[in-house]
Amino acid sequence: MSPEILTNRPYGQKSDIWSLGCCVYEMATLEHAFKAGDISSLVLKVVKGQTPTLPSAHVYSEQLVDLINLMLDKNADNRPTAKEILQHPY
Repeated sequence: MSPEILTNRPYGQKSDIWSLGCCVYEMATLEHAFKAGDISSLVLKVVKGQTPTLPSAHVYSEQLVDLINLMLDKNADNRPTAKEILQHPY
C-alpha cells in the first residue's frame, strides 16, 4: 500500500505506480521492498522509513535504478505517470 493510502489521503493512479515500483523492485532483487515483522512496523517503514535502494549500480543499470526510485517516491506528486514510465529510457 502506498504512503498516501496508509495516511488516509485519497487514492489516485499514483498509488498504482507505487505498487508497480514495489513489484519491479521485488522482481529485480527477489526481496520485498519493505520488510517488517508485523503490519504496524510495515506501515511505519512505508510512511516514515527510508525508501529501499537497489544494490550497487554495477549489478543494475542506472536507468532501472532511476525508474524504481521514481516510482517509490513517497510524495505521490513526484511519481511518474504510466505514460511517463513507458517513455522512460529503461
